[in-house]
Amino acid sequence: MNKPILWSAEEVRDITGGRWVAAKPAVGAYRRLTFPLQYVQPDTIVLHVHGRGWPKKTIEGSGQKDMSVDDLIRRSRENPNVMIVTPQETAIAADVPVLVVESTYDALFALAEYQRARFKGRIVGITGTAGKSSTRDFLSAILSAKGATFASFGNWNTVEGIALSLANLPPENDFAVIEISGGAIAGMHGRTALEMVRHHDAIITSIGVNLTSRTPTAKDVAEVKSKLFSSLPSDGCAYFAADVQEIETLHSAAGNHRRCVIGDSSTATLAMEPLWEEPGVTHLRVSLPDYTAEVQTHIVGPGPLSNLALASQCALDLGVTPELLINTIPELSLARRKMELHDYTIRDKKIYLLNDCHNATLVSFSSVLNYIRRISKHYTSSIFVIGKIVHIEGLEHDVYKMLAQDIKNCEPTVIILFADGLDLLEHYLNLLQANVRRAAEIDQVLGLVESNMTDGSLIFLKGSARGTQMRNLAKLLQKRLERRSITANRPPTLRLHPPSSP
Repeated sequence: MNKPILWSAEEVRDITGGRWVAAKPAVGAYRRLTFPLQYVQPDTIVLHVHGRGWPKKTIEGSGQKDMSVDDLIRRSRENPNVMIVTPQETAIAADVPVLVVESTYDALFALAEYQRARFKGRIVGITGTAGKSSTRDFLSAILSAKGATFASFGNWNTVEGIALSLANLPPENDFAVIEISGGAIAGMHGRTALEMVRHHDAIITSIGVNLTSRTPTAKDVAEVKSKLFSSLPSDGCAYFAADVQEIETLHSAAGNHRRCVIGDSSTATLAMEPLWEEPGVTHLRVSLPDYTAEVQTHIVGPGPLSNLALASQCALDLGVTPELLINTIPELSLARRKMELHDYTIRDKKIYLLNDCHNATLVSFSSVLNYIRRISKHYTSSIFVIGKIVHIEGLEHDVYKMLAQDIKNCEPTVIILFADGLDLLEHYLNLLQANVRRAAEIDQVLGLVESNMTDGSLIFLKGSARGTQMRNLAKLLQKRLERRSITANRPPTLRLHPPSSP
């Protein structure tokens, strides 16, 4: 468990140059600093997302859009010992401490720099087109078996999100694992993640096309993300997989730094071999020069397993013993909607639901479709519900042509396309003579899924959750399957009739 940081009210005032208004701190010690309202708890400092500097996307993601400081004060009363930092004067008699600063945006970075300078442990930076969050979660969980470990928050991997994590970095921790986006590496408003994080080791999970307005090719993506390697200190290590795209760019960026390439026995000491797979379970052989063990895990699919290997090798290099690693792997799991498998029994029919709609890139599609082919003997038919891939502007033809072939290779019984902007995918699937259906509404998708379910069916959901209804669809489909499963398997009610009159 992370030890809570303790910000003092006076410390925050001194760093930001603020002044107290409305109320003085009652306690003055705080466990967390946040601007996303979802992270507000007792003993929290809340930055008001208001004024210059805050990007539109961050404002919307914070949950503070159009909030005044008075709105924030009312909201904060739900938790004890909360302090507000704001650039805006309050119009109400606040019963929470309010610190007025010139810019909360600048205050965030000042507080982040202060905490980063105090941290004496080792920091691992993680980036990639897909798998960043999963690898961060794996590595932080494994390192926690060795020492106190901090992991960055959620999917907050922009410069603002990274500053949020650094501002919460416990100085006494042994390790920190920070997820970093390509945009944060490139920088914004004169700030870059590389200057902020100052990482000691670096992992690049994958390289693929994404955010094409800034990085139109995989080569461009690699050149940006590989700066995580070129900025390493002299004793840092670069971690990546042997099958990653644009591998020469990564090797070049690593330069004279030590590198560890999973799948290359000349640089990596760890090997992970899937011995057998079934829906939701992988049996692994983990091999080291003087150690071999077999372990069962709920991490499935080539992409997540590669990320597990990257995290495991890094953890071993940072002092985790093989025994600790083997004991930790069975406890690891992916986040919600990432290769999330459910099974139901509905009127004697066995139905599997594989929900992988947390996000969607061509890289992550390729991984999950590869996995579906590998476990095909465990299901009798398959229903694919496919949403769109975002941030591929200008490359739609190439991306959807490759995706169509990859989907067709899985031989799905029916493919339901759910979202606007999938005309090209439909076109290429039709050329391959796939059984394609279009659905504009969630109810249409649910109806098509139910009408195509047979005993042993696999229902697969994949598509971007950004700007689409994929997440709502997944939630409703899961609830409907659960409800039908419970109803179908409920024992019949025993009805007692009164005796007939003589």
